Amino acid sequence: MTTPPETFGYEYVVKIAVRISHVWATYLKTLAAAHYDYKCREAGNCGVINGLYNVSDPEYPSTLALRFDDADLITKVLEQSHYHDAVPIHEAVAMREFFRGVMDKIRARHETLIALDGINFCGPAAP
Repeated sequence: MTTPPETFGYEYVVKIAVRISHVWATYLKTLAAAHYDYKCREAGNCGVINGLYNVSDPEYPSTLALRFDDADLITKVLEQSHYHDAVPIHEAVAMREFFRGVMDKIRARHETLIALDGINFCGPAAP
């Protein structure tokens, strides 16, 4: 006997459009390349940090839509900045604060969407 399919509610993926300077993008790529974690190195080679670098071209600026997980990975890369001499500490602190703010904005928008729908994100819909 098989279990009938169930629906539990909606899952919202909130993204925020971000543009950073080419200097910051270069710093992020430098930090990612020297990071101890494979995921962080990959983010600099072909992931979200590389994407930010690609859209930070001063001649043709654009934005990149970041998810919470993307911003969280970037802050993880930035946590290692005090071990790297190529990035001035005041720039690293400013970047970390910026991406933490991005995470806060995404979290707030996600919570607003959940509250508007009146659903429980992690389980069955409320009666």
